[in-house]
Amino acid sequence: MLELTSDLDQKPSVPFWNESDRLAAIERYTILDSGREEAFDDVAELAADILEAPIAVVNFIAADRQWFKAEVGIGTDTLPLDVSICRHAIMQPGVLVVPDLTQDHRFRGNPLIHIADGLRFYAGAVLETPDGIPLGTVCVLDRKSRPQGISERQKRALEVLAKQTMARLELRRSESTARAERARAEKHARRLSLVAKASPILLGADDQVEAVRTLFLLVADEFGLDVAFHYQCGDGALKLITAVGLTPEQEQAAARIEFGQTVCGIVAVNRAAMHVTEIQTSVVAHAVFLRVLGLDTYFSAPLLAGGDLLGTVSFGRRGKPFSPGELNALSAIAAQLATAIERGHAEEALRESEARQAFLLSLSDAMRVLKTPKEIAAVAAERLGERFDLSRVFYAECFGSLMKIERDYTRGVDSIVGEHDLAAFGPELLRAYHECPVVKVDDVQTDTRFNEDARAGLRARQVGAYLDVVLFEDENWVSLLALQSTFPRAWTTSEEGLFREVAERVRAASERARAEDSLRELNDTLERRVAETSAERDQIWRHSLDLLSVIDLTRATFDTVNPAWTAALGWTADEVVGRPFAQFAHPDDAEAIAHALKLVRNGVSVTRFENRYRTRDGAWRWLSWVAVPESGKLYSITRDVTDDKARQTELEVAQDALRQSQKMEAMGLLTGGVAHDFNNLLTPIVGTLDLLQRRGVGSEREQRLIAGAVQSAERAKTLVQRLLAFARRQPLQSVPVDVAQLVAGMGELIASTTGPQIRVVVEVPEDLPPAKADPNQLEMALLNLAVNARDAMGENGGKLRISTRVENVLSGHRTNLPACDYICVSVADTGAGMDEATLARAIEPFFSTKGVGKGTGLGLSMVHGLASQLGGALTIQSCLGLGTNVELWLPLSAATPETADTVADLLEVPHTCGTALLVDDEDLVRMSTADMLGDLGYAVIEVASGEEALHLIKSGTHFDLLVTDHLMPGISGTDLAREVRSVKPDAPVLLVSGYADNEGVDPDIPRLTKPFRIDELATMLAQLATTI
Repeated sequence: MLELTSDLDQKPSVPFWNESDRLAAIERYTILDSGREEAFDDVAELAADILEAPIAVVNFIAADRQWFKAEVGIGTDTLPLDVSICRHAIMQPGVLVVPDLTQDHRFRGNPLIHIADGLRFYAGAVLETPDGIPLGTVCVLDRKSRPQGISERQKRALEVLAKQTMARLELRRSESTARAERARAEKHARRLSLVAKASPILLGADDQVEAVRTLFLLVADEFGLDVAFHYQCGDGALKLITAVGLTPEQEQAAARIEFGQTVCGIVAVNRAAMHVTEIQTSVVAHAVFLRVLGLDTYFSAPLLAGGDLLGTVSFGRRGKPFSPGELNALSAIAAQLATAIERGHAEEALRESEARQAFLLSLSDAMRVLKTPKEIAAVAAERLGERFDLSRVFYAECFGSLMKIERDYTRGVDSIVGEHDLAAFGPELLRAYHECPVVKVDDVQTDTRFNEDARAGLRARQVGAYLDVVLFEDENWVSLLALQSTFPRAWTTSEEGLFREVAERVRAASERARAEDSLRELNDTLERRVAETSAERDQIWRHSLDLLSVIDLTRATFDTVNPAWTAALGWTADEVVGRPFAQFAHPDDAEAIAHALKLVRNGVSVTRFENRYRTRDGAWRWLSWVAVPESGKLYSITRDVTDDKARQTELEVAQDALRQSQKMEAMGLLTGGVAHDFNNLLTPIVGTLDLLQRRGVGSEREQRLIAGAVQSAERAKTLVQRLLAFARRQPLQSVPVDVAQLVAGMGELIASTTGPQIRVVVEVPEDLPPAKADPNQLEMALLNLAVNARDAMGENGGKLRISTRVENVLSGHRTNLPACDYICVSVADTGAGMDEATLARAIEPFFSTKGVGKGTGLGLSMVHGLASQLGGALTIQSCLGLGTNVELWLPLSAATPETADTVADLLEVPHTCGTALLVDDEDLVRMSTADMLGDLGYAVIEVASGEEALHLIKSGTHFDLLVTDHLMPGISGTDLAREVRSVKPDAPVLLVSGYADNEGVDPDIPRLTKPFRIDELATMLAQLATTI
């Protein structure tokens, strides 16, 4: 089947590639303008034969032409693009067949077609890269049109030939790449070999400059160099060391370069390599010298070693720039050169160091045998002068600005031994001596620190240059080493360092010589001092009150002890030495001793370690140790602290007692104040309820309510009395009391209170002396103690024993009372008892072990307060599960108990008894008291303060009785009573108070405690009437 292809009825396709990519692909194959090759010629001949065409070509469409790699029937290798048919064929993939070129509008006007005997037929297959980019075609042409086109077999043949052509191109490119790689590898190998040769050339040469020149010549041959430079850093500039390719004039021009000028100077400043190209067209200033040399490209690299800049190395040539591979090789050569230079410097420094150490060692050996500072200074000066070719060297000691020279080394100049004032050399130089340990002058005549007089003085001493090393001690200028030259001289850093070390060694040797003199003098008296010190130590050892000992840490036994051990513990030295120190210790201290022994064996000192040691008579004493381990021994200072610990224990007990006392005192102040206020509140309540009860106001039910209120008020009164008792502020009427009779009389009351399940036993002696107490409060205290005992024994009951006795209390007694005879009232029960925690808080107010609502927690507090207020004490002994014994200790009374007068039922009170002056700052209390006085037949004058009362008295107001509160703002009731008695001595006075504070109260002033009922008031008034 024939194939006819024409674009007359087809639209041209749009390629996916662009022209620049296509041309780049042709370049990669390097095919254009290459010579004839048989393989491509065979393709062209085979195409002409298969398609029976007179013309066949293998061609490529370049940017400006159509080029034939192989052709048959053409006779040329190039055609212009404007007559090319194949440039249209590559615009579409596959095979393009044009049966009649004259009929295709794309070729209209083509001179190869539209002429007689021109081209009429075209068939071509596109040459495509693996990624589809067209390069050209394999095509055939004929001068006769072929309307029938080509057969399928011919089409496939063209396609195969095109693929074979591309395969050949790929093979050709691979072979070319391989050849190029081999060439590059060979060049790289040569350069690596050159880099490898650089190290032995540079490191193995004795003359490094000549070695660098040899290396430059090798590099120039390999890289086609025209010039090469090696610069060294120094004094802020680059100094030319080696160069190749320069004329003598050019070398002179390049001999010194300042940092920042030219390419090498910029590389030195930036410490980074530079590659400069297109030098001949460059206008930058740093390329001027390179243009003069005729260079086109130039590479300069810094020579760095350990962060230090050693110099630069540079290479230049005419022609193309250095390739990356060449730059890498040149950089490697620069690194090799830097390493060689650094090694050369290190070897030079090593040689110099070895020579320096040899000099110092020789000098030290020479000075070591010398005995005086003068000899040491002379040897050092001579050695320095000869080694460094100096005209004068000396070591001088300084005293302020004064320099003293005892001996100097001189050669060709005069000696200057003597004293010299450095201030003569000018203030600037003198300041330099104080600020810097080294004063260096390279040229005396040009140094600006000298004034003309100083410069003239140095010339007179034949000094052209000098270096002084100043030595300080505690910021004080003490000496200097001076090195002088007749002519100007550039002192090197190495010389400066050596001179400083020599100066230090001379000073050390001089101090050593002086120290040896002092040591010899000290040795003369050392034996005597040792003997004295030993004698003093022996005196301390024998007479010390502390127990001194030495213990062997390995065996843990005593090596030696001083006589104080015998005095403190009774053991003789022979009985202690050689025995384990733990053998004397208390068994309970064994663990602590083992721990302390572990510490000291580990080198840790022990301070204030305490344990108990057995005395010879079997007692135990507390010892406190301070022990220091040293060289397998334990050196100990031990003190007997038994008495100290006893005193400490007593102090702690006293402190606890003080804290408890302060706590109770604080709570007493609080409760006393509260109780006083409650009494003021209860007074009008009790008085009013008593008035209502006495007058029978209200119905029977209302009377019962009033009676209940009276009972509650009485309970509140009792509670307040307990608070006051705890606060030690209850109003006490201390009188001689027959305690035996009082206790015996309360037996039945206590028995009825405790109940039948408790057996009450009362034990009182017949000859018990009277005690000083308030009988009413004492009865209340006993009743409280009995109730507490009943509650402690519970429903199972038990035995309650109440006993009294006289006991002589001595110092240290459990009561802490002053030594004297006391009455002891004991209340003992067989109840549950108390543990230590409960016992410690038993007398605290409001502390109770009873349930809620079953107690106020004030019983024991009240008894304790009563005992303290009477000058006695309260002690409690209790054991959990066995019971409790409470003892009330009362002071004895020297007086005899009297039978108390009783006030019978109130007599019929006269209708009018007189006028009572009533003074109280509480309105309700004053109102209630006034009503009571009115009921008792008094006309009442009420005032709210002592000041008002005094005003009435001074104004002549008549009254027959003064009833006054005690504590009031301003004038107190006691002070008011004194004023009234001074005016009306016979006027009766009654003092009323919430609690009786005895301070400042006259004992002969009758007192009535709030709250009170009218019968209590009437009783006190009746007593007042009998005493007037």
